[in-house]
Amino acid sequence: MARYRRKTAQTVYTGSFSGIDVTEGDGGSFSSSSYMKNFRITPGHALKKRSGYRKLIDNVVADSRYAAHIGGADLLVFKNGTVLYAIDVADGPAICLDTHDGAPVGYFTFGGKVYIYGRGFYYSYDGTSFQKLTPYVPKVAVTCLPSGGGTLHESLNLLSDCARLSYSPDGVSTEYILPSYAYSVTSVVEDGAELDDSRYSYDRRTCTLTFSEAPAGGVPDSLEVTFRLSDGALAETPYIGNKFCIYGGNRDTRVFAFGEGNTLYYSDVTATGPDPTYFPADNFIQVGDGTEKVTALVRHYDRLIVFTERQTWFLSPSTVTYSGETKPSFPVYPLNSAVGCAGGAAAYADNHPVTLSFDGIYVFGQSTVRDERLAKRISDRVSTYIPYSFLSRAGIFDNEYDKELWMYADGRVLIYNYGIDAFYIYENVPAVYVFSAGGRCAFCTERAVYVFEGETDDGEPVEAVWESNSAVFDRTVKHRRLRRVSVCFTAESGTALQVTVTPNRGESKTLTFTGGQGDGGFDFGHIDFGAFSFVCGRRPSHAEQRLPLGSFESASVRLSSAGETVYVSSVSLTVDGA
Repeated sequence: MARYRRKTAQTVYTGSFSGIDVTEGDGGSFSSSSYMKNFRITPGHALKKRSGYRKLIDNVVADSRYAAHIGGADLLVFKNGTVLYAIDVADGPAICLDTHDGAPVGYFTFGGKVYIYGRGFYYSYDGTSFQKLTPYVPKVAVTCLPSGGGTLHESLNLLSDCARLSYSPDGVSTEYILPSYAYSVTSVVEDGAELDDSRYSYDRRTCTLTFSEAPAGGVPDSLEVTFRLSDGALAETPYIGNKFCIYGGNRDTRVFAFGEGNTLYYSDVTATGPDPTYFPADNFIQVGDGTEKVTALVRHYDRLIVFTERQTWFLSPSTVTYSGETKPSFPVYPLNSAVGCAGGAAAYADNHPVTLSFDGIYVFGQSTVRDERLAKRISDRVSTYIPYSFLSRAGIFDNEYDKELWMYADGRVLIYNYGIDAFYIYENVPAVYVFSAGGRCAFCTERAVYVFEGETDDGEPVEAVWESNSAVFDRTVKHRRLRRVSVCFTAESGTALQVTVTPNRGESKTLTFTGGQGDGGFDFGHIDFGAFSFVCGRRPSHAEQRLPLGSFESASVRLSSAGETVYVSSVSLTVDGA
C-alpha cells in the first residue's frame, strides 16, 4: 500500500510595509526591507512609487541659495559669484538684484522680508523692493554734560561704524567732549533740526566738538551728536557669520548669527521693536572651550538648541543686572557631550530637534530632565546607508505636509517619515538644496530648479525597487516548493511589476504582473489606497512557479518596476513542504 507524506504549507505575508531595516537580517520581519529605492511608505503602510520630477527653471547656477514664502509668492534668492539674483519660482524669470565682491553671504527671513548679509553687504528683499540696509545707529549715552560723562544707554553696533550721544546743553558752553573712540562727527541735531556743519568743528586729537554759538540750554537731551567710530566702512567691522536662526517671542524676537568659530551673536530690541540691523557689541555668547565650532541652531519650545560638531548645548532667556540696569541674557548650558551636528544638518520636525551627528541620526525628546537621555539614535535601521561622508555633507529639509524629513547628498535622498516611523530612499535626485514651492517639494541642482510632479525624472523612467528581508521557513521540512507568490497592487494599464524570489540556495525566479489585468480596464494608480480607513484594492494577481528547492531554508522577495504609477498593498509567499 502506498504511503503519502502529509504536506505542510507555510505562508509569509505582509500587508504593512515598514521601510528599511538592515538590523534584522535573515528571519527578521518580512515587512521590513533590506534595500529599497524610489518607493515611499504611505500612511497606510503600503508601497507607492514616488513621483517623478520636471525641470522648472533652467540656468540657475549658484554657489548659495535660499527659499522663502514672501508676499504670497515662493521666492528663491541665490548668489552666483558676484551677482545676487531673485526669482519667483511660479513664473520667473530671474532678476538681478545687485553685485558685490563675491564673498559668502547668508540669508534669513524676518518681518516678511528676506535679509541677505555678507562682509560689507546687508540688504533686504520683500519680493518687489530690494534695499541696502542702514544698520541701526545706537545712542551710547544720554543726558551727557558738555564736559563729558552721562548715562550709558546702548552698546555699539557691530554692523555700524557710527554711534550717537545726546547732551543736555547748559546754554553757555561751546565746547563738548566726545568719547575717545569718536573719529569724526557726521551730524548734529538741535531740538530736532539738523545744524549746518559750518556752525561747528571737531578736533579728533582732543575729541572736542566746538560750536560757533552755544546751543540753547534748559531742555534735557536736546542736542544729539552722531559720530563715526573709524574711517572704514562696514567691511571693517566684525563679521558675525553667514548662518542665522530666529529665536524669541512676539516682542523680543532676535536674530542669532553664527558661522565664525564657537561664537554666537544676537540682535537686540530698540525703541521701535526687534531690529535685525542692531547687533550690540556685547551681545555674544561663547559656546564650549573653543575647540569646536557651532554648526547648527534649532528652536525647541522656550529654549534654543546649540549644536557644535560633537556636542549639544542649550540656552534659554534670562536676565542679568549690570551697573544697576537689568538686561536680557542667554546663558548656555551643556545638554549632551556625545551627540553633535557634524556638518550643519539639523532641523525641528514634529516638535523635536533632529540632528545628523558623526555616528548617526538623533532625535531629542521631551522631558523635564535635560541631559544625555534626551537624545535617541534612530538611524541604526539605515546604518549602512549613512557613512560619515554623508552625515557631514548632507542637507536637510522638513517636508511637513507628508511628515517626512529629507536628508540629501550625492544624488540620494534618505527620508525619515516621522508620521509612521519609517525610512526609505529616493535615488537619482541630484539635489543640493531642497525647498517647498506651491505645496510641492522642489530642489536645486548645480544648474537648474526642479519640482516633483509627473511620472518620469525629466523624461527618464523611474525605477522603483523593494527587497524584503529573508524569510526563514521551518527547518524541519527538507523538501519544499514554492506554491504561490501573491501580490496585491494597482498600476496604470500595461505597467509591469516584476516579482523576484531569491532562495538562500538555488537560482532566483522572476514573475511579471501587469497593471490593468482582471479589473475591467479601470486604473486606480492615482489613488493612495492607504489613505482610506477601509480595505480596498483590485483583485490580487496570482502566479505559480515550481522551484527545485530541496535545501531551501529561506527566501527574499524583490519588487521592481520602471513603469508609471505603482501601488503595492501586500505581498506573500506560500511554500509547500513534505
